[in-house]
Amino acid sequence: MRRIIWRELVNRKWSLFWYCFAGVVMLWIYAATYKSSVASAQQLLDVVKTYPKALIEAFGLNSLTGGSSIETYLNGKHFSFLWPILAIVLMLSRAGSQFAGEIQDRTLGLLLSAPIHRLRIFVAKYVAGLVTIAIFAALSIFPIVPLAGAYGIQTHIHILLSMWTLSVLFMWAVYAFGLVLSCFVSQSGRVYALGAGLLLLSYIANIVALLDDKVAWLKHFSIFHYFDTASVLSTGYIGAHAVEVFAAIIIIATAVAAWQFNRRDIAV
Repeated sequence: MRRIIWRELVNRKWSLFWYCFAGVVMLWIYAATYKSSVASAQQLLDVVKTYPKALIEAFGLNSLTGGSSIETYLNGKHFSFLWPILAIVLMLSRAGSQFAGEIQDRTLGLLLSAPIHRLRIFVAKYVAGLVTIAIFAALSIFPIVPLAGAYGIQTHIHILLSMWTLSVLFMWAVYAFGLVLSCFVSQSGRVYALGAGLLLLSYIANIVALLDDKVAWLKHFSIFHYFDTASVLSTGYIGAHAVEVFAAIIIIATAVAAWQFNRRDIAV
């Protein structure tokens, strides 16, 4: 199993490196521009306060109307939109390449010909995915501590730890969902298309629910409703419902993916 885990990490090390590099660079930009942005934010704040409350919540603008900590600033600039895109693309690409991609490239059959139980192969690839999640989440969040310190900006490590936890849960849920698709189809492109399409519908459902009280119930069916970065980055508190929903998605999706991979007929 260790060889398979190591193989997964080594074969995909450069994609992880560039995603992490992009995350660190963006944090550096935000740290460098934080003080000047806060100093000139009053006019923008006056405009934002005139927006409907639902619109402010939908697009992560509530951080602009709250405090002026670096964490709430990052929510409005980064974690309410840009970071989820990076995380989703990374997770879907990783899930898609691990099974559907290898079936498409006819490399998975070689691995299955080895005297290793299928579930052990699945677990090894899964662990490699979890390592990827932990590394990306850490390197796209915690570098803000030294970067902000270099510009004389105070950070709150307990809030960042909570944000890391929420980020791991979000990425894990997306990854597990992607694995279900990857174990059912035979082309990585289909995983990306189906995964991105369904997540886009989930995002739209959350936006519509925030904008129209008549369909407010839709938000409960959107994964983005539970990825409440504004609350976590302002208070450091993760709601119990978010943990429960992400845990349920992870457990169910992982079980379905493992079951399908174990029973699927794959040419060796």
